[in-house]
Amino acid sequence: MLGKMYPSWVERTVNNTDDYVGATYTALLLKASYTFSTAHVFVSDLVPASNELSGGSYVRIALTGLAISRTGSVTAITFSPILFPLITATGTGAPMSMVIAKVVGSDATSPLILQQDFQTATDVTASDLTITPSPSGFVRYTSTP
Repeated sequence: MLGKMYPSWVERTVNNTDDYVGATYTALLLKASYTFSTAHVFVSDLVPASNELSGGSYVRIALTGLAISRTGSVTAITFSPILFPLITATGTGAPMSMVIAKVVGSDATSPLILQQDFQTATDVTASDLTITPSPSGFVRYTSTP
């Protein structure tokens, strides 16, 4: 999987201008129609809305066990496994990536954190899709002066 951080969030965390302690975070699944852009800042920027999975039992999932730690210039993000229950999405509607966002009111005010690209669409038919992060960090990045 290829991970991409949204630069606006990296800037806020490196500069300590975003209070991520005690916040609520969500995971959402996107289809192959979505194209990552460094200009995207909020969930509402993932337009058109048809880029996100929809229908059936699909819902955004709240992250649990979230930990964001810093050791020197290295920031690591970890969380408990994410279970998207009983999804049916195949072909062009299949999930191609997952986005993590901080929940702040509406989609227009909820900042994007990262996109994890699965590299190939993941067909699921009435089955659970579980994303299990590495114990050393789902994402790790190093800030340089």
